[in-house]
Amino acid sequence: MNLFSKIAGWCGIGNAYESALDSDQRKSPRLIVADSRLELSQVTRLQMLSRARALVRNFGFAREQVASMETYAVGDGIFPQPSTESPEWNSKAEKLFLRGFAAVPEISGRFSLGKLTRLVCRALDTDGEIFFVKIAGTPAAPPRLQVFEAHRLAGKFDARERIFDGIRFDAYGRPTGYLFVDDEGKISEQAAQNVIHVFIAERTSDAHGVPQIQHAVNSLIDTKELLAIEKKGVKTINEMTFAITSERNADPETSSGDFAFGAANTSGETDPDALKRNIGGGKFGRLLPGEKIESLRTDRPSPTFTGFLDYILRDASLGNVPYEFVADSSKVGGAGVRLVVGRAARVFARRQQELIEQFLTPVYKFFIGWAITTGKLEPVEDWDAVEWACPKSVTVDAGREAAQDRADVLGGFLSLEDYYAARGMKYKDEVRRIAANIKLALETAKEFGVPAEAVFQNLK
Repeated sequence: MNLFSKIAGWCGIGNAYESALDSDQRKSPRLIVADSRLELSQVTRLQMLSRARALVRNFGFAREQVASMETYAVGDGIFPQPSTESPEWNSKAEKLFLRGFAAVPEISGRFSLGKLTRLVCRALDTDGEIFFVKIAGTPAAPPRLQVFEAHRLAGKFDARERIFDGIRFDAYGRPTGYLFVDDEGKISEQAAQNVIHVFIAERTSDAHGVPQIQHAVNSLIDTKELLAIEKKGVKTINEMTFAITSERNADPETSSGDFAFGAANTSGETDPDALKRNIGGGKFGRLLPGEKIESLRTDRPSPTFTGFLDYILRDASLGNVPYEFVADSSKVGGAGVRLVVGRAARVFARRQQELIEQFLTPVYKFFIGWAITTGKLEPVEDWDAVEWACPKSVTVDAGREAAQDRADVLGGFLSLEDYYAARGMKYKDEVRRIAANIKLALETAKEFGVPAEAVFQNLK
């Protein structure tokens, strides 16, 4: 590019896109145009992490945003459904995973897999990422996971060694190692194949995750501070019940302008006996000429202020769980409520998919691979094939949707697997439970000599 082209580019000559032009009428935010690993330093990452954690601990709206995501995306847990061609193997693998690993998946033994999944969901919102180091098992002891939160990643930077904020990369941009800090401050490197790095990528060059509420941090901090100022103002006004106003110019040498309860003579000298007088069980005040006492009234917080806060919180909710779902749905009608709940359901479903792809499926493969290696499970084709049963999707039309789903099942438009999965239930478990109920009904009817349909309405 020659000098003229550079100058023309700096001046905006020949630029058909107004968004690329500078203006003295607005502030133009800019980023370094580079891979995202160069945009995010350790200082920036930890600053966002610190503020997001503090907001979730101390500000109700931020806490509810994170709690809603955890409650509706994870709920009671997301459960595996092995899906190889062998039903017997699937049943055995599922039972072994739930009993041999999911009960105590991490090395400290404090959390179940369901609880760990909820903690991972929260970490994505407050920290942006979380790490799990695979601890190999033995034939006698199953494998485990060692948890490293985002602040445990060493912020080492060495471009010559291809280390960017604690992650080592190869020439193709693939992570080859992670550097973690222990309690004593020592740094140890773990090979990438032994680490499960859970984060939500927003660009193909992302090496780190950022808190999913980071875009709202400044707005939430402003809201918290404005509320604190307004509450302090209301408290101050409430402490000052009355005020004295004056229409004259007070002489500081002859009058102090102080308000005294009791009686005072015109010369300004207080009558001690008058202070003992009581009229009607109360006190009366003696004001100087030109003064009057007024009761203080305040309109704080004003409707304008509350509307302003409402706008800020709505802005903070964009890109996350809708404001009406988290805080206030009273201002939306029936159609609006359905739209809000439908959008929230999509947000929760997106988080479920991230948890499944980034965390649950790698964990499942890690354990099942160990079980096959140690002979606890026989090797089969597509041994790592697995589906996941998620919690029931949030809805406001449960009755109508249930009736429609039953009609779709009877008409062959919806499979039983999908029907039960939409309600957070496992198809195999429900079918076995129904079959057991039918068997019990038949045996009971035969025992007492009554028609089977009298015991179980679905039997004919």
